Amino acid sequence: LPDAVRDGLARRYRSRRADWLAGEGQWPIAIPLGCPSEQEAQRQADAVRAWVATWRGWQEASQGAGELVWSERHWRSLGAQSLPERLVLHDPAEVAAWIGESQNWQRAHARYRRLGARWPRLSRYFEVLSDYADADIERLEALLGWLERNPDSNLYPRQLPIPGLDTKWLEPRTSLIADLRGGADSGLRKIPYLVRFCILDEALRRRLGGLSDISARLDDLVELDLPASRVFIVENLQTGLAFGGQPGAVVFMG
Repeated sequence: LPDAVRDGLARRYRSRRADWLAGEGQWPIAIPLGCPSEQEAQRQADAVRAWVATWRGWQEASQGAGELVWSERHWRSLGAQSLPERLVLHDPAEVAAWIGESQNWQRAHARYRRLGARWPRLSRYFEVLSDYADADIERLEALLGWLERNPDSNLYPRQLPIPGLDTKWLEPRTSLIADLRGGADSGLRKIPYLVRFCILDEALRRRLGGLSDISARLDDLVELDLPASRVFIVENLQTGLAFGGQPGAVVFMG
């Protein structure tokens, strides 16, 4: 029945859509609908009639993409019968239409046609192509192009002349960008890791101009000369990691 076909196509679509974006796959594909034998039709006459009526109604209402192929059977006991034999789908767009994914497929396909020649690995990231806002796609394209032209810039991400690009946008996409570049180094300067530290003792604060709550690079903190008798490492409540991983704060006591 159409619902079972739809479920099977949905599984195939999820597992093969990246390959289809890259132009792989053999088309058309034919899905057999399970024509019964004469004996089966005799035993389940009502079910077979309902099955035929469902597919005939589907075809007349044009409820899905593809070509429905019928076959003629001439049975001794039941006479001539016209049965839906297979569904033929000619391209991925027809599969997407069957499962309600036409819009996502068309968006991903159009973007890959535009960008895939330069960055063919994009086919692996269907969700990026289908779900990203236009502004994010433009930033990604601009960044990849800029990195190709400037492989050894040694700039911080915030220094890049790309509208809308900042470290908040870039950090969660670092692995994506590296993979699209085939693992090539971006040439960007690494963002220094900042450690927050608090000085609770007034005498120690005066050694730093009265500052009490400071964020500094880890290598600068190592060079800090404070005669503190007690130092507390406070875990980051989000990551649960202590100093040496991602500390929440270092607290110096007098």
